[in-house]
Amino acid sequence: MFPPHLPPPSSNLKSHQQFERLKIIFVATIFGLLSGVSGAAVLLGWIWPLTAGGDNFFLSRFSSVVPREQLQNRAQTKIADEIFAIYQKTTPIGKARYFSESDKVGDAVMGVTSGWAVLSVMNYSGITKEWMAVAENGSLYNVNHALYDKRTGLLYLNISRPSVIDQQFKVANFNADIKQNDEVFVYEDGQWHSTLVLGSSRGFSEGHLDSVSLPTFNLADHFRSGSVVVDADGNVVGFVNDRSAVLALRNEDYFLNGIENKKQLVYRSLGVEGWYTDEKLLVINEEKLTGFIVNKVLANRQYFQKGDVILSVNGRDANRDNIWGSVLDAKVRVTVWRAGKTIESVVSVVEL
Repeated sequence: MFPPHLPPPSSNLKSHQQFERLKIIFVATIFGLLSGVSGAAVLLGWIWPLTAGGDNFFLSRFSSVVPREQLQNRAQTKIADEIFAIYQKTTPIGKARYFSESDKVGDAVMGVTSGWAVLSVMNYSGITKEWMAVAENGSLYNVNHALYDKRTGLLYLNISRPSVIDQQFKVANFNADIKQNDEVFVYEDGQWHSTLVLGSSRGFSEGHLDSVSLPTFNLADHFRSGSVVVDADGNVVGFVNDRSAVLALRNEDYFLNGIENKKQLVYRSLGVEGWYTDEKLLVINEEKLTGFIVNKVLANRQYFQKGDVILSVNGRDANRDNIWGSVLDAKVRVTVWRAGKTIESVVSVVEL
């Protein structure tokens, strides 16, 4: 007999230690394989969100996998009561009237509770006397007032129901903070379609006001001009333009609130038109300049000339966001490059 707390005499210490090592190596290998497969799945989801038909996908804004159908339903439900179909007239049939798709102007998104909505219109005649708005539930609304922004192609409409006084509308949220590989949803012909953002594109081919800040983003698919685009949370990103890219609505809350209060569209500006150097590259003496190129002077002629490059405003680089934030002040400090010289001036902000 041998003591029970000791191994039998026939046991081999060296073989026992090798067996224990093999067990550890086997367990570590299994865990390593599982970790590798999980990591590869996460990486693939980040790089290619619509993998395997898109039953599940990964987005950087979410901490877990979200079913596409669930996400799409959430976005659509949130925005459903905030979209109105706009028609320029109705067509008679016997004693009734109907809305023809050929008479549809586009889809508008409600911006403020008092009934001001916005839509994208390529060709605006200025006549809205017979126009009507139709809600998702079939309710009809009159179009009372219209303001067209020729700088952006956006049309602002005030709508109301004939029998309702001081009606309050459900208002959409606006969000232009989108980036490459984000999934967005496009509302076209009464149906929702999912697509991907491919990246930013050149926004304006011609000169524009300094404070007009509407970047565009290419989409993976083609859609009709004027279609509404929302993000995965149901926030309005913008409208599809004539090149099937999304025209992102920035600072739209500011414009809509101004329209609601003043019944007119007002831009605060340095008083110049042109383009940013990320829209058209500017090189002088083989060096790239960054800023806003002045092509036309509308106001503050004592400070600006055609050909100037605005380099900074209030000490910050002259890009879209910084110029927009600065012109909300009454006066700004501007640094301009002109014919090889740098000029600093204090300029009054104007309303156009």
